Amino acid sequence: MVAWAERRNAIVNYTQTFAIVGTLLITLGVALSTQREQRNRESADLMLKFDQLLYSGRSAPVMRALEMDVGLDKAKDVDDEAIDEFLGNYELLDAAY
Repeated sequence: MVAWAERRNAIVNYTQTFAIVGTLLITLGVALSTQREQRNRESADLMLKFDQLLYSGRSAPVMRALEMDVGLDKAKDVDDEAIDEFLGNYELLDAAY
């Protein structure tokens, strides 16, 4: 009877230990996944902000010309100031990454 109780206690102890280790591994996996998702979300937010920056102000005509595959010398509303602002915004994007 005593041997049976000791064996049952040992089984319970092993089961609890495996459950604790399993819970820790699951928690670690969820934490890493959440961190990766947050990093991706921050990166997407940054890209949206830069997209808004590139399509606003004097650099907007440059972006439209580039999208339509029109030469900047033939695009309308594109001058040296617009190209300069576009390149400045693009350098910000390069510095961020």
